[in-house]
Amino acid sequence: MPAYHLDPKSRLSLSLRSLFNENVSRFEGTRGPAGAETSSYPQGVENTSSVETIPVLIVASDERTVQKALATTEQSASVLAPGLLSADLNPEGIRCLYPLLGVEVDRIERMVVHRPQLDRALPAAGFVPSPSGESELQPDGSGTLIGIIDTGFDLSHPAFRDRNGHLRVDALLVQEQGRQQQEYSTSDLENAWASGRGPGSDTDGHGTHVASIAGGSPFAGIRGIAPGARFILVKTDFVRIVPAYEWIFRQSRGRPCVVNCSFGHHDGAHDGTSIEELEGPRILSGNGKILVAAAGNSGMAPVHCSGYFDEGRVREFPFSIDPDASVFRLSLWYSNSDEFQIDLISPTGQSVDCPSVDASDVRAQSGTASVHFLHGHYYPSPLIQLQLNIRFPFRGGDPKDYATWRLRVRAHRIVLGRVDTWITNQNSGVFNENPLLHQDCTLLMPATSQSYISVGSYVSAVRWKSDAGEQISPTAVIGKISRFSSKGPTLDGREAPDVCAPGQYLAAALSSQCRRPHERVVSVDRLLVLEGTSMAAPVVSGLISLMLQKKTT
Repeated sequence: MPAYHLDPKSRLSLSLRSLFNENVSRFEGTRGPAGAETSSYPQGVENTSSVETIPVLIVASDERTVQKALATTEQSASVLAPGLLSADLNPEGIRCLYPLLGVEVDRIERMVVHRPQLDRALPAAGFVPSPSGESELQPDGSGTLIGIIDTGFDLSHPAFRDRNGHLRVDALLVQEQGRQQQEYSTSDLENAWASGRGPGSDTDGHGTHVASIAGGSPFAGIRGIAPGARFILVKTDFVRIVPAYEWIFRQSRGRPCVVNCSFGHHDGAHDGTSIEELEGPRILSGNGKILVAAAGNSGMAPVHCSGYFDEGRVREFPFSIDPDASVFRLSLWYSNSDEFQIDLISPTGQSVDCPSVDASDVRAQSGTASVHFLHGHYYPSPLIQLQLNIRFPFRGGDPKDYATWRLRVRAHRIVLGRVDTWITNQNSGVFNENPLLHQDCTLLMPATSQSYISVGSYVSAVRWKSDAGEQISPTAVIGKISRFSSKGPTLDGREAPDVCAPGQYLAAALSSQCRRPHERVVSVDRLLVLEGTSMAAPVVSGLISLMLQKKTT
C-alpha cells in the first residue's frame, strides 16, 4: 500500500466521510487484534441505525467477513461478483465495517447520482435501409443481447415488438429509491402491457428513444442498428448503476451482451479510479460483456477549470449559482505532493477558510447560504480532494446571495502544481469567464473508465420533420463534431472519447407517456428527434451487437 494512504478513513469516499464524520470520529478507538480497530460503541454514543441508508459499493478481499459484520447490525450486502459488493448502509453499517478498512475491505464509495445525456444515423454509420425499413445487410444482432439502463421504456411502441407483435424483451428491472426493486419476465411484461401501459413506463422519453436507436424493430421507415437483438432493460434510479449492469450480465446467462449507459456525472477525479470506473467493470465485464458510455454534453458548458501554480501564486475560480438551485456543489483536485491554502469568498466579501487536509469538516453561514467544506486524501490515486457544498434554505432568494462567489487558491509548496475543479451537480451554476476555464477534461464519468467504450457525438443531420413543420439547425454542420460533445483527455492524460458516432438530431421512438415540444415530435409516426451523446452511444452499442453476432468474444 502506498505510504500516502495510512489513514483508514482515506478508504472511505470523501462524501461518506462527510455523512458519517461524527460517528466515525467516535469509534476511532483502541486497536484490536492484528491492528484492527475495536468495533464496539464507546460508552454514551447512541445507536444511529435508524438514520436513512446510503447506497454504497464495497471492494473487499473477503465477502463473508463483510456480510458477517453487517449481520450484527441487521444489515446486509449483495455480492455482485467476487471482491465486489453493493449495500444500502446507515451509519451503524459504516461503523461496523470501519475496523476492516485496509484489512479485508479495500475501500467503500458512495454511489452518486447520474444524469441522462440527450433519421439519419443508419446511413451515417454505413447502414442504408431499404424502403421497407428492412436491412439490406447482415448481421442484424440476432443471438445477442442489448442492455439499456435508462429512464424507462414504452413497451407498447412497435420498436420493442417483432413482426408478430411479440415483445423482444427478455427481462426488465425497475429500480426506485426507497422501494424494493422489481423484476419482470417476458410473459409478465406481455400481460402487464396488454392495456398499453405497464411496469417500467417512460414519462421522460429518453430511455425509449435510446433503446430504439440501439436495436429498435422497423417502424415508420426506420429501424435501430441491431433489430435482431433482444433487450434486457433497467428503469434505473440513476444511483445503483453497477448493480444494474451486474443484473443485466447475470440475466444474459453467458450470451453475448452489450450494455448502453447514456448518462454520467462529474462527481469524481475523472482519472478512471473510482469503483464504478475501475473495479466494477473490471470484475463484471469481459469477453462477450461490453460496456458503452456516453461522453457527455459538457463540451461547451462552463463546468471545468484547470490551471498550474508556482509557489506563492494566488489564483481564483469565480462561479455563479443558479437562483433556482437549492444546493451547489463543486470538487477540486490536486496532487498530494502539493500544498495549497484555499478559502471561499462570498458575494458580500465574507471569507470562509477551507479545513486542512483530513481535518474535520468546516461549516459556516454566509447570508442565507450554508457553506460546507471537506478536504482529504483520495484513494487509490495520489490526489487530494476538496468538496464544497453551498445550500440555500429556499429557491429564488436574494439575488446577491447567488452572484459571483470565488474559490481562492494560494500555492505554498509545489511539486506538480496542477489544480482541476468541476461543478458536480448539473444546472446548479457555472464558472464565470476566467483564464482558467477549460473545455477539455469535460468527459463524464464513467466514460473516463478504461473499461468502457466512450462515445462522443458528431452531426449527421441538420433538418428534420416535426408536427410544427420542417425544422433546420442554423449552426450545425454535417460531419463536424457536435459542439456539445464532451472532450478529453481524462485527468490521467488518456485520449478520450474512444469514438464518435451520429448523435445530433436523431429520429427514434417517441414514448406515448412523455410530452415533448411540437418542434421535436412526429406524432403520427411516434417519432422523437433528439441530440446528445446519449443518442450517439446506442449507435455504437448497436454496432457492437452486430460484431458480437459475428464473434462472441
